[in-house]
Amino acid sequence: RVLKVAKQKEVTFDEIREAEVILTTPDVLLAAYMTFHYKSKDPADKADPYKRKPPQVRAHPLFELLDAPEGMIGLAVIDELHRVAKRSNIGAKVVRMFTKKAKYKLGLTGTPVSKSPAQVADLAWALNALTPEGKKWMQKPESFQPASGDARSINEGRQAKFNLYLVDRVDKHFLKLPEKTEVSLYYDPFVGL
Repeated sequence: RVLKVAKQKEVTFDEIREAEVILTTPDVLLAAYMTFHYKSKDPADKADPYKRKPPQVRAHPLFELLDAPEGMIGLAVIDELHRVAKRSNIGAKVVRMFTKKAKYKLGLTGTPVSKSPAQVADLAWALNALTPEGKKWMQKPESFQPASGDARSINEGRQAKFNLYLVDRVDKHFLKLPEKTEVSLYYDPFVGL
């Protein structure tokens, strides 16, 4: 019972309730969120501009999952996590709503952290990553800054702990790839090679 949600407007409450696995994207989650939230233009709301529409506007079916009892979302897998990890991004906040409810979460990215230690903390924040003791230190940018306070370098001890708790690396030593690959090329006289 796998449900693929390619567009937020094409899913019903019944389909969500019956699904064992739901495949969707952060873009679809954000579009679904906007069906019952709006961005306030009031200067007083600058820090938190997204407001709930009137109570009679029902939440999108995907967000009904967030009202389910704890543990109902077994696993949330976020591919290309770096694209939705920046905590100031509303897409990251929406993804985090689901990772906070998920018993297990897996973030996938092949993009290295390049700008600052805050990027590492943003990845952990989007996943709502905790240490085995339930501590949130890895979600805080200052946790990764060295004692010197330099925002461009990283505290290597904290980075090592982050990797120990949270990171599995997959590379050529991990994957068993075949030694040879067969490739067939065909020529189509109408299309070309």
